Amino acid sequence: MTLDQPRRFYFLSHPRSASNLLVRLLGIEQQPNVAQRWMNGYFFHDVVLLTEKLGIQHKHIRDWAEDERTQTRQCFQECFDKVEAHLCQAEKEGKITFIKEHSYVILDPVYQSKFHFGADSVSEPEWVVNIPERYGTNPTKSEGNITVLPDQFLDTWKPIFLIRHPALMFPSFYRALGDISKLEGTDFSADKEEVRRPLDLRMSLYCPRTLYDWYAKRLGKTGDSANQGDAWPIVVDADDVINSPEIVVKLGDMMGLDRDRLQFTWGETKVETHGDLFGKRAERMLDTLPSSNGIIKEKAAVNLDIDVEAKKWREEFGERMGQTMEGWVRAAMPDYEYLKERKLKATQS
Repeated sequence: MTLDQPRRFYFLSHPRSASNLLVRLLGIEQQPNVAQRWMNGYFFHDVVLLTEKLGIQHKHIRDWAEDERTQTRQCFQECFDKVEAHLCQAEKEGKITFIKEHSYVILDPVYQSKFHFGADSVSEPEWVVNIPERYGTNPTKSEGNITVLPDQFLDTWKPIFLIRHPALMFPSFYRALGDISKLEGTDFSADKEEVRRPLDLRMSLYCPRTLYDWYAKRLGKTGDSANQGDAWPIVVDADDVINSPEIVVKLGDMMGLDRDRLQFTWGETKVETHGDLFGKRAERMLDTLPSSNGIIKEKAAVNLDIDVEAKKWREEFGERMGQTMEGWVRAAMPDYEYLKERKLKATQS
């Protein structure tokens, strides 16, 4: 199968990774050759909302009721079908497809249980969505593909992974979740299993690191080429997004974007929430960008000392939660440093 691979860009991000800033800098919504989508992606976020509603995010998959399985499978499939419809329309119009998704949102529930309860705790087959025959008649998932998307579909994308220092990203995400909980009138206590367990996954870099390695192997970015930032899959560090405009320009060139549509300053904007639950949450997650008029340099990780930050977390979140936050951050640092070594650079040495 030969699809126009360079025209599909999968932007795999993480909450509070400055992903909305990078999208703004690339001028995605002003790029005439990019197929437009509200919020530039988030096709699979309905799965998050559904599993929250069903109360199964923290449960082992073997404990899901049959109806819960059916609803979740159907939701994954419906989300994929919307992606495919968007792709077909973009191809029809001859446009680039740029889709943003948090990598943990497309995680196969089987691997979610393996992450929480151990690799040997799950015996059932992996989940995978049905895909059109144009991708091949025998969709498969190889080792390292922890998503619900088969290899044949993922192979048609150029992946971009956005990373940010966990000591900035995780506390910011926790604050945002706390604010959202207050707005929705829900109990957000990390002492509760149904809150803590999903956070263990989201306050980690398990998904981006694993999926990056899978793509690197598929695309030959291993051995001597492992640290070649210009080779796909691409890793972009949020610090470079904030401090190095040339990185944004270079990434835009690699994607075939119009340089004249890149944005490094802008006027105050309003977020279109659509009035639904996801839209209201998005408004909180986008709280800084709409009221700014450009890059806020203070958002970069400058001389961060986790020991110093940990004291601040204990003061802000309480002793127990502060310790938990420190644990999440320290556990994620090896994955962050690993990905950072492979990031896109302004000039390759």
